[in-house]
Amino acid sequence: MNASLIFPNNYTVVYNGAMVGSLDGGGIVFRGSEGVMRLTRDGFWVYNEGVIPAEGTARPEPSMIVKSTGDGTVSNLRNWLDCIRTRALPNAHIRAGVEAARTSHLTNQAMRTGRVVAL
Repeated sequence: MNASLIFPNNYTVVYNGAMVGSLDGGGIVFRGSEGVMRLTRDGFWVYNEGVIPAEGTARPEPSMIVKSTGDGTVSNLRNWLDCIRTRALPNAHIRAGVEAARTSHLTNQAMRTGRVVAL
């Protein structure tokens, strides 16, 4: 699946997705003008643009590595149940989830109708 998303203030996102192969371990790759961030359940790695790749690889040494410290699914469920019990606010507000999901829903609508979708 490929999608181009145009946001206000001349901000554009191009999404390319395929549900095949696992050689890269899955996850998401964010590409920007100054580098790349690879995000998986194991953590994330940032690679600066213009750095020479490590010998025998396609990537340079990462400028930043942050490893996951646990299982995000378990942490999220635990937080949700704690909030039900205590009426506290969750770590991620529902509005953030709605905003994150809206882009996917609009992309699916455009794909199914074969038309550009705008808000």
